[in-house]
Amino acid sequence: MQVIVDRIEKEKIVVEIAEGQIAYIDQKLLPDVQEGDVIDLTINKEATKKRKNKIDKLVDELFQ
Repeated sequence: MQVIVDRIEKEKIVVEIAEGQIAYIDQKLLPDVQEGDVIDLTINKEATKKRKNKIDKLVDELFQ
């Protein structure tokens, strides 16, 4: 998914998503962003699975 930076207000990035809807992103996440930039948002399924497996292993060890 791509979003477009509409403007920056205080410490919030205002992005335009589908059909004129807007959302806010904390500027600490993207400190170098500028108005008009296009941001790609993706979900990293492989990294999510690895993280979940690591957490599951830690929980299993904790309760053994």
